[in-house]
Amino acid sequence: MLNRKTRTFLHATGHILDRYPTFDQTIMRRKRLQHNADIFCDMFAGWKIVNDMKSLVELESGIIEFDFLNRTQKLNNAESKTDFNMFYEISEWFADDLKKHNIETEFIKEAKVKAEFKVEFTAGKKKSRTKGITELYLNLNSWILTDEKEYKSEKEETQEFHHIERKEKTLGNNV
Repeated sequence: MLNRKTRTFLHATGHILDRYPTFDQTIMRRKRLQHNADIFCDMFAGWKIVNDMKSLVELESGIIEFDFLNRTQKLNNAESKTDFNMFYEISEWFADDLKKHNIETEFIKEAKVKAEFKVEFTAGKKKSRTKGITELYLNLNSWILTDEKEYKSEKEETQEFHHIERKEKTLGNNV
């Protein structure tokens, strides 16, 4: 390994890639893959989950696993009959990100996110405009496996969705 002074000089003068062509690429690939593992959890629990909320409420609880390399979705360790929108969002982002950063998919052995979820519905009070609250509990784990290393991320989160009755606005007809 190069000492810090030599590495700084070679990097500053642009010679590091001539002398050690894989130096920056390896470091950047490692950082990027850890970033991807972190983002899998963030995107799963992010605002796109609203598009799959109806499916999650119907299922009530379970374990969802997305395999981004084999492009498969599992629900409770079996092929999922539910087609989750967020799977496609995360898959497309991951493929684009790998391409953008020149990371070959052959380098990656596994890229998955696993989410244990539970949905609870609480009815609102009679006189309240809030007709109910849906709570979604998520325990997320993601990982990317290469020959060199396993990149992991974990996230636990609870989300609340309030169902509010909207009052209809009436347009006054002055006839």
